[in-house]
Amino acid sequence: MFLELEVPYDCWCYVQLAEMAVGEGKLNATVQLGDRLLSNTAVSGREAIRQQLSAARMTWNQLSKDVTEHCRQCQKHADAVQVSTDSLAQLNAWLAESQKQLHNAEKHSVEKLEECKDQLKILKVC
Repeated sequence: MFLELEVPYDCWCYVQLAEMAVGEGKLNATVQLGDRLLSNTAVSGREAIRQQLSAARMTWNQLSKDVTEHCRQCQKHADAVQVSTDSLAQLNAWLAESQKQLHNAEKHSVEKLEECKDQLKILKVC
């Protein structure tokens, strides 16, 4: 039984999960062939085949769980990266605006300084 996981189509995990679904189909076909083989196998060999089929199913189930959990973790990390990226974009916008304001304030201060110098010159002349 393959574990289902809601994954957006643009997530790379979607590809992994799709491949797992194909793999599960192949495993199911193999198990069906193994079941058919049992009827043509001596009693002494049937148990070995059953154990191999059971082991293959158990291994597949564990792999499915591991891949699904890996995809969940990747999505969790991708979400965290997106939050950080959004925060960085906001910070960059704030920095750009602050630089603009600082430049304008500096320009205004230079103009004010020039005015003060001109007034001082006038006062010295008087």
